[in-house]
Amino acid sequence: MARSLSPAEDTIGEKAEVSSTSEFVKFTQATTKHPNLRHVFWGLCYSPPSTQYPKCGATKDDIMAELKLISQLTRRVRLYGMDCNQGELVMEAIQQLGVDLKVVLTVWIDSNPATYERQSKELVRVLSKYGTNNVYGISLGNEVLFRKEMDDTELFSRMDHLREMLRSKNWNVPVFTSEIGSLINNQLIDKVDLVMANIHPYFAGTLAQDASNWTMSYFKQNIQGSLPSSKAGIVSEVGWPTRGDPHQGAIPNTNNLQLFLNDFVCKANRLKLKYFYFEVFDSPWKIQFNQLETSWGIFDAKKKLKVVIPDCLVED
Repeated sequence: MARSLSPAEDTIGEKAEVSSTSEFVKFTQATTKHPNLRHVFWGLCYSPPSTQYPKCGATKDDIMAELKLISQLTRRVRLYGMDCNQGELVMEAIQQLGVDLKVVLTVWIDSNPATYERQSKELVRVLSKYGTNNVYGISLGNEVLFRKEMDDTELFSRMDHLREMLRSKNWNVPVFTSEIGSLINNQLIDKVDLVMANIHPYFAGTLAQDASNWTMSYFKQNIQGSLPSSKAGIVSEVGWPTRGDPHQGAIPNTNNLQLFLNDFVCKANRLKLKYFYFEVFDSPWKIQFNQLETSWGIFDAKKKLKVVIPDCLVED
């Protein structure tokens, strides 16, 4: 279930060719509003192009073009690492565009201690330059317990270190991790400032027509019911793939994505559920894992919408 794996995290990357097409960049530079986009998502998961080691190569034009689309869909984006200058590029693009976006910056962690050192230093550099006004919070990794790359004792120790580092700079932002819903326990809840649970109905094998209700019920029964009144819970990943193998009753295709999107987004917005929809764009680089992992975007890899955006605006 490691949909947001960052490959070769222990490798220092080099610049590579920029992946986005010049036609897409020209279109988004010239167009302020996309006619088919509406502000319907509480948050979106976003992996900028060409930010996977060793194939760095994202540019400000890439990020600005994509954020022009994203900012018409949501006011919050969740990143998955600090590699390849992605944190700075996103923060710079937000400032230059003047869009209303807050970012979850992620310090990716894995079994290699050097990964945390490199990414935490980059976080400090970016926050020193841009401040925290556009930062929703800091996530320490994603699904690291699920991947068994460290235990909770080591995770909590890193979290203490990160939190103290931020406090020493007078940066008062929430610190947390994101984990699959079944691994959210009282110890983790006590340690984080926000409870971020990845909940994917596809991996539960649910039918697309039942997936929204299943997600809501799972969150309410297994996450929300365990939280103290002082602590917020957020669905940090939820989505539906369009390619790959079926999993029990869950069948990846565009029709089922549209069905789930219509049902979940409108219900979640009506119930004021906080969530980050997974994800904005397809991720062709994940073919190294399998085809399924490449296909969770609401846009395909060429930035073409795969669905009709639901007509149920979110209230922020």
